[in-house]
Amino acid sequence: MDKWYFDLLGPRQDIWVWRRMSDDGTLVAMSSRQFSYYLDCVADAEKHGYSGSPNFRTPTPGRQRA
Repeated sequence: MDKWYFDLLGPRQDIWVWRRMSDDGTLVAMSSRQFSYYLDCVADAEKHGYSGSPNFRTPTPGRQRA
């Protein structure tokens, strides 16, 4: 089953992107845009097949997993 990741990037850690990875670590899909807001990033991922629930924990800098 593919895994979805929501990454917080940028020098100020204020840019959200998503990516979908296969079990073997191959990139299946990734966002074509960058988002200022986490929920906008999740909404875009849903348009591309994401069916999980948003994670509302306080993010820490670096890669975030949903």
